[in-house]
Amino acid sequence: MLEPVTKNSTWLLLEEAGRRLNLLQKAAAEIIGRGQIPVSARRSDVHIGLPEPVERLLAAAKSTFVSFGDNRISAVYDKTTDRSIFGARSNVELRSMRLDMDNLSHLRAIDFDLTFYVVRVNWPELVGALEAAGCPLVAPARSLLIDGGEPPLRSATDQKIHDAISAAYDQATLSRQKPPNVREVAKPAQAILRATGYDASKNRITNLAEDRRHAERRWPVGKRRTSESRGKSK
Repeated sequence: MLEPVTKNSTWLLLEEAGRRLNLLQKAAAEIIGRGQIPVSARRSDVHIGLPEPVERLLAAAKSTFVSFGDNRISAVYDKTTDRSIFGARSNVELRSMRLDMDNLSHLRAIDFDLTFYVVRVNWPELVGALEAAGCPLVAPARSLLIDGGEPPLRSATDQKIHDAISAAYDQATLSRQKPPNVREVAKPAQAILRATGYDASKNRITNLAEDRRHAERRWPVGKRRTSESRGKSK
């Protein structure tokens, strides 16, 4: 299970890792894209999926593109890739087959792509992999692993706030807590932003949390845990 995101967290959002890496982003992208360190993310081929280890899937890709600023990794897979590695929840079969125009009763395999989003990397493992590859971090960046540092906070973009809101719902799910409503989610989302060097007001986070992309993460109005409902009926 992933630990909560904090200033000294072992697991960092890709964007925060990129900020610490600075000129070593290219070398890190190769290590991350090849699945050489632990990586956690949500997957575009799994509907309403939780964050999960994806380094094995990255290692199987024909090519990857690591986007630090968007917390995303795009991966392209060869048509001969073993589909079983994606698991039973994946819709990869729909992505990787196309009608054969010469014989419409048959499907033919094609190369396909997946997107991994809200990506987190294991920071100590990444630091170690870079050092093993002859690309050690300079002292200021490496010290963030130990004492966290206090870099100035920057104003978060709407997309970064949406990513933080999604991460807050992920944390609630992983800890088996009731999903926060649009007002309650502001506090954990703000903490996640600040842990990655950004900030936004709670009012702004609340307004963006009302976006329908987050609606499916919340319980319907009036729903309670079964145990809570039983307790009130006694």
